[in-house]
Amino acid sequence: MRVTPLWTVFPVGETVQVGAASPDLSLSGPGEFDLFGRAIPTRLRFELPIRSLLRLTGI
Repeated sequence: MRVTPLWTVFPVGETVQVGAASPDLSLSGPGEFDLFGRAIPTRLRFELPIRSLLRLTGI
């Protein structure tokens, strides 16, 4: 299930997509950082079923 479409931004010349990670059954948990297809949980935890997603797609 996709919550929101990803937004593409270009900070400092890098291509980054920002959006929401797919929800799961838990009510809290980490966000997600997708580094070239490898999902890495963030240290920041969210107390909601919808969490942030940052995807680095190009350098």
